[in-house]
Amino acid sequence: MPSSPPDLQHPRLRDLVASPDYFARVSEVTLKLDSARNVANVADHLKEAVDRLGADVGAFVSYIVGHRDQSFRFFLACDPRWYVEYEQSAWYADDPWLEYASRHALPILARDIPIGDAAQGAIVRIAERYGFSSAVVVPAPAGRDLTRLGMLCLGSREPAYFDGEAFRSVSVAALPLALSLLDWSTRDARHELLRSTLLHPEDLYLLELVRRGRSTKEIAKALDTTTTSLNSRFQRIIAKLGVPNKGAAAQLAAEYGLI
Repeated sequence: MPSSPPDLQHPRLRDLVASPDYFARVSEVTLKLDSARNVANVADHLKEAVDRLGADVGAFVSYIVGHRDQSFRFFLACDPRWYVEYEQSAWYADDPWLEYASRHALPILARDIPIGDAAQGAIVRIAERYGFSSAVVVPAPAGRDLTRLGMLCLGSREPAYFDGEAFRSVSVAALPLALSLLDWSTRDARHELLRSTLLHPEDLYLLELVRRGRSTKEIAKALDTTTTSLNSRFQRIIAKLGVPNKGAAAQLAAEYGLI
């Protein structure tokens, strides 16, 4: 986990993280996410957590690798114009911070993430313009062979604000928040997918069997039905989810926590 020499740490952040109740105050907000009823509640909690962490701005994003345009979900504690520019430019595939989060689990200072090309440099400059002059990137991997990921970004308008030993405390306090945001986002996405596709419990059971590696012939035998009938059922499920085959349907259902 890269960090800067202690003499570079910002006095205000240093004093904040040195407070005996720093971690407890952040945890208090994190726990509120369990009972958040809607996106507005989550956004309010995120703003409160960003303030208690000692940052000026923050943003959380979750997405499924390979389904980015359809699965991206944002929670903002920053100027929404940043998101508008980001979305209009469709920067998902070029974002160096997302690229880092997709491959690593440890928080990092954004300035320590390599910039590969001009497109990535432009994305970082836009973030700086909207309050992320200094930033901490906190990955939140889902695990369990799933590709859904989350990323929490904390920003300050002051350059080098997070540099120094205080970065470690901010990272430790922010990681549970990032994981809780990913959990809430996944649950909300699951409910939304169920509403939009009208999948039945029987559909999910079939996908669970596919996820376990059962063949169509094995499933048909276990359910005392024909492969033709079962294939028709799978085709309807595939159409509802908008994926190419039953394996992709089972993977997507797992990504959304349906099975």
